[in-house]
Formats: sequence, structure tokens, C-alpha cells
Amino acid sequence: MDRVSLRGQLRETNELLMIVRVIKFTVFFVFVLGLMPLKAQEDNPVQIFQLELENLYEIWRQSSNAAGFMLDTTSMVSTLEAGYFLREGDFRRPQDAADISQVGLRAEGNTMIRNYYIQGYFDYKRDYRAGGEYNASLIDPLELMPYRLADTNASDWLNQHYSLGFDFSVPVFNEAWHVGLSVDYHASSGAKQRDIRARNSRYTLQVQPGIVYQMGSRHQLGVNLSYKNYKEESNNYNVNVYVDQGYFSLYGLGHHVRRLGFQNLGTSGTTNYTSDALGGGLQYAYRGKWDLFASVHYDIGANDANLDFTNTRPEGTLFSKQWKAKLKAQHLTATWGHLVGLTWVSSDAKGIEYMNEFVPGLESDGYQTRFKSVRSTYHAAVLSAQYEFVKHK
Repeated sequence: MDRVSLRGQLRETNELLMIVRVIKFTVFFVFVLGLMPLKAQEDNPVQIFQLELENLYEIWRQSSNAAGFMLDTTSMVSTLEAGYFLREGDFRRPQDAADISQVGLRAEGNTMIRNYYIQGYFDYKRDYRAGGEYNASLIDPLELMPYRLADTNASDWLNQHYSLGFDFSVPVFNEAWHVGLSVDYHASSGAKQRDIRARNSRYTLQVQPGIVYQMGSRHQLGVNLSYKNYKEESNNYNVNVYVDQGYFSLYGLGHHVRRLGFQNLGTSGTTNYTSDALGGGLQYAYRGKWDLFASVHYDIGANDANLDFTNTRPEGTLFSKQWKAKLKAQHLTATWGHLVGLTWVSSDAKGIEYMNEFVPGLESDGYQTRFKSVRSTYHAAVLSAQYEFVKHK
């Protein structure tokens, strides 16, 4: 058995063990969350429509600051959902799939433990994506990355997605201050079914601590921070090594390089995608005849693409900045409600490409960057408005 096959089997074994541990932990976590509110639900059953209204109208649930969740009115409830999704059609981007079928399972729960509020979720999806083009390196073909591989063979992908997370909130200092923490973890695995084939694994971890100060009975002010880490490993290889497959190196920076025979290796190659993002936000809420909520959030991050583990060669970097502002006003009565919202998003990105040279020798570090430059810039601005009228009874 060669080293590549052994490494692949070890990786698959480790991924399976990780998945089993995640499922065990999540089942136990959701079970514990579901036990405590169970009796209360028997006495006062929660209607599905009531839960929908809470998700729609509760102010702090419209933000990323978990510290304010205890200032909303929330029902203690556990839910379990299972579903099937099917999409067919040609109105799509070419790198997206022509046909998508997906099955999924989702469990959620929340509870109060003394004066601590906690809610958690677990989500699993398995999808089959048929007829995708120009993508041989990413589980999500629409992911913003500075470099990727693309071939002209329409191919199928098999993907699995696991997500779990929790939100935590507790009052401190005479209940005038609330602190909270939101954590989300996503793990995915995927495989392309036709040469040039791909076997991918990725994860995303996002942590958002926050604090909210309640000024009297009407005014609330919040601030939160966010950190997001992303990594995807893409292993490409050919099963039929006797037929050279044509493909492209897409830089997403204004040009591409046409290649043949998978760099004439006939075996395999690895691309490592990594991303880090930092951000922070401010929120203000007013409670009155009309409830008002305003928030602004800023994020800055970088996506890097590097080839191989040994003799690592940087291929591209995408620096991005984003501002997001939201304004919401709502008026509720016992029978109906008005909701008005305004959202503005502005983003800027710079694509950097590297010119590398391999330096041989025992004292060499392998590839060295001789030149790098900003090859492209991107800007987008989106303004959206909404109005909703809801009749409760």
C-alpha cells in the first residue's frame, strides 16, 4: 500500500471518529436541553405560530449579540425537524449543480438553569449535487476564494454537513448588565465523482462574545466582538492516469492559466484554503409603543490559498472589509403587528497574486515569493427595505 493511500485511509478514519464524537455529544446536549422545559410545555403547550412570532419580533434575536437574549420574551421549547429538498433546472451559475437533492435533520432546544439562559442546536445535511461545472476544488463552488481549480467535465459531488452551536446569556451586576457568548461550529466533507476528482474536508468556527447594558426600562445598549476561522483542504487526483485531463487554474483576480494532465504528475495534489476574520458591532434598542432597534457591524478578514503541505506555494490572497447597518421599527398589539426594516451592506475586497520561484538546495525553504501585487479590486453595496403586516388572531 503506497503512502498516499495510507494517508487517505487514516484521514477517513479520523473523520469518522470525529463525526461519531460530535453526534454523541450533540444528542446528549439536545437531550439535556429538552428535559427541563418538558413539564412546562405539558402545562402550557407552545404553539408553532408563537415560536415564529418570537423569531420575527424579538429584538435581540435580530442581532449577533447573545447577551441580549434574556431581555427578549422566549418560550422554553425543544424541536426536532427532518426534511427533504429537491431542485432541478438550468437557471443557475455554471459552477452550481444542475440538480440538487438533500436530506437533513435538525434539533434545537433552550432552557433556563437558575438565572442562566442557554440554547443549542445540531444540524445534519447530506446532499447530492449533479452536473456541476468548472469546480474541482471547493465544496461550496460559490465560496469567495482567490484561487481554485476548474475543469470542463460536468461532474457530481457528494457532500455531508454537520453544524452545532450554542448561545449563552446571564445577568450580572444587579441585572443591569448582561454578558453572553455565541459559538458556532460547522464541519463538511465532500467528494467529486469524476476526473479530476476531489476529496475535501473543511471546518468553520465562529465565536462571538458580547455585553448589553440596560439603561432603565426602555433603553438598552450592546457591544460584541466576533472571530471566525475557516479551513478547507482539497485533495485532487486522477483515477485514469493514462488520459490527460485539461483544467484551469482560476485566480479570481482577472485571469486564468490553462493546464493539462494535472501538472503532469498523474497522482495527486493538495490545495489548502485558510481564512481568518475579526469584527465588532454596536447595538441600541428602545422599548416603547414602537420598538426600535439599530445596529452596525464591521468585519475585516483575509482568505489565503496555498499549494501542498511540503514546499508550500502561496497562490493568492483576498483581503475583504464589510460594513453592515440595520434599522428596525415595530408596533405590536394583541391582534396585529407592523414591522419596518432597512438594511445597508457595503463591502470592499482586494485580490493579491504571488510570483514564486523554487529555490533548490539543502538550505532552501523551497518556494520563495519574488513578487506580489494587487491584481483586482471589488466593491459592492446593497440597500434593502422591508415592511410586514401580521394578523395574530
